[in-house]
Amino acid sequence: MIHKTAEVEEGAFVGEGSKVWHLCQVRRGARIGRECVLGRGVFVDAGVRIGDKVKIQNYVSVFHGVTIEDGVFVGPHVCFT
Repeated sequence: MIHKTAEVEEGAFVGEGSKVWHLCQVRRGARIGRECVLGRGVFVDAGVRIGDKVKIQNYVSVFHGVTIEDGVFVGPHVCFT
């Protein structure tokens, strides 16, 4: 499920059962695993890898070069640089 206000660029991958909520941006080359939840305003940069069953709360920024493993919970307003 990708919310109508979310922007998922061509070349990004969103796994089966994942939810990309309001105002998210997922850049090309990013990979989102299965059954993930990206809360409001999440930014996922090009080349980022997010495993399966990851929950990322509102307004998190995940910048280039970051990998988040399976089953991780990320609290609101975190910034990975």
